[in-house]
Amino acid sequence: MVEVLGAYEAARLTTSQSTPSQQISDNSLDLVLRVSSEVYRMVRSLEMTEVPRELLNEQMHRLVDEAFSNQSDQVQHALWTEYMQLATALVDDALALYEKVILEFCKADSLPVLPLDVN
Repeated sequence: MVEVLGAYEAARLTTSQSTPSQQISDNSLDLVLRVSSEVYRMVRSLEMTEVPRELLNEQMHRLVDEAFSNQSDQVQHALWTEYMQLATALVDDALALYEKVILEFCKADSLPVLPLDVN
């Protein structure tokens, strides 16, 4: 390459080309930006300020399933897991930004049965 381009041009060409580690880094950054954008958009679109945990879980799974639908593919399964971890880490900040809270529900059958006081 040096014979064809010259030392200066060859050095510029070599440094301008991305290395595999740069590509991995760029792919990771793209994934973080994508997840962040989608999580914030999803939270903003929720109409209520008190978001039921079940609804939030459904919405997050919908986002991840749309992004990586082929769970039998090992690469997509790994990316699905990374996406969900990132989304889970970002959702609290998104909820705080849009002044929303998670509403936790208790199942009725898990509540203690108290005697009824009729006096």
